[in-house]
Amino acid sequence: KIISLLLIFVIISSCNDFTNQVGKVINAEKSKYYHYGNQDKHAVFYYSNAFLGDTPRKMENVDKDTFEVISETWAKDKNSFYFKNLKVTNVDYQTFKVESKTLKKLDNTTSNYRENLLKDKNNVYRLGETYLLKDSIKLEIVENAEPESYELIGKQAANFWSKDKNQVFFNYKKFDGDQNSFELLSDYFAKDKDNLYFIEFNSSLKEKVNTNELKVLNPFYIRTNSNVYFFKDNELNKFALNDCKTIKVFDSNKLWIKADDKLYVTGELYTLDGLDYKNFESLNNYYFSDGKAIYYSEFNSLDLTKVTNNVSSFSSIKNSPYAKDHKNVYYKDKIIVDADPKTFKYDDENEIVQDAKGEFSFDLKQKNYVRKQK
Repeated sequence: KIISLLLIFVIISSCNDFTNQVGKVINAEKSKYYHYGNQDKHAVFYYSNAFLGDTPRKMENVDKDTFEVISETWAKDKNSFYFKNLKVTNVDYQTFKVESKTLKKLDNTTSNYRENLLKDKNNVYRLGETYLLKDSIKLEIVENAEPESYELIGKQAANFWSKDKNQVFFNYKKFDGDQNSFELLSDYFAKDKDNLYFIEFNSSLKEKVNTNELKVLNPFYIRTNSNVYFFKDNELNKFALNDCKTIKVFDSNKLWIKADDKLYVTGELYTLDGLDYKNFESLNNYYFSDGKAIYYSEFNSLDLTKVTNNVSSFSSIKNSPYAKDHKNVYYKDKIIVDADPKTFKYDDENEIVQDAKGEFSFDLKQKNYVRKQK
């Protein structure tokens, strides 16, 4: 701890030397990184991480009076546009636009990633490796993109979907799909009038299906009336589907799915001795039951662990990895020794595990809770 505190002190001290150059933030609502100069009243600095000892970078030949912050890492003055502290040299200044937007997933939840759409009257651009040059950059041109109609239409992790009036783009490259009928179905699936597309990072596959039958089951599974598909590691797992009404997806573990009274994980048939697949259901995000036994599974785990046969008295505690029956208290698939089921409580807000006799603490070696010693 002493060494860590000394290290932090050294970093802060060194930062203070640098920050003597740096004045107030120019536009805190748009970016915390652009600062006016402190001692040099005509200077503008880009300063991204004071705590980690980042050195303020003075921006060369900037016109302070017309300097304007556009977004977290973009700015301009009357002469140039800037990415961080670097001058952009290959765009048309009069028509260049930086449209910074938070992309939304298809379920309308906001992701925490902001992507910049860069274009002028001539081209659509993206940041290439050249932004690492000393004091300027040339933006990479997106080939065959029509600037006026070009727009971002979706995102999956590091993969970006966009389109213009002529074609669809995947990671800024032309995508082999019918532009007029192309539609993103989820983070991993897309379709056009003829094909279903499976996308994972920088790879994709397509399958000719009746696209009118398609239904997204969860982020990883999609079905037609006769097949269920799962895309993994640039390979397609699929299994025949007899009755669409038998499909059951589990919110607690999206890699699992039940269909035709069979259980599948990552698109492959899952078998476990003694498991009643027909009656298999989830109790919460951690526990499952088939009516004969209770099973535990880590979030998006590929396996089940049997916990107990005491199905009738078993109850999960909130949406947590704690549960109890008439005999025991459980943490995940382990019994918490000496815990009283009748008085056991889990305070999730304060992370307190206790019963009437007192509290429990987590033991790293046992990977379980043990009674606190008085």
